[in-house]
Amino acid sequence: VGQRMRNYLKRRITPYQAYLRCQNHMQEMAIAFIEKVILEGFYKKIDEVKDEDCKKMLTKLCQLFALNTMQEHKGWYLENDYMTGSKTKALRRVVNKLLQELRPDVKSLVDSFNIPDELLGEKIAES
Repeated sequence: VGQRMRNYLKRRITPYQAYLRCQNHMQEMAIAFIEKVILEGFYKKIDEVKDEDCKKMLTKLCQLFALNTMQEHKGWYLENDYMTGSKTKALRRVVNKLLQELRPDVKSLVDSFNIPDELLGEKIAES
């Protein structure tokens, strides 16, 4: 983004117009930065957990967050040759596998946040 901004300014484009031309790129960078901060914080907190079952569950959730984030941005990875089509398909398979592994624990995971039922929109299966 910085290089693009400098190039626009060298071409005598006003700073405001340069900003407008880079705005989408800046927003994407901000989102990527926040996702990185979340992921790093998540792993740091997992390392502090003593209970092995809890640590295992949190690790799966963290992996799901990371892989789902990559899946959401797979178009960018493909366009910039960071991933191939077969890798993005594999990514989807791993996300689905993690979801299947987490499915039996969904109710307890949701309950752990202590969200009132009226805010959940629909009750999760109780059986």
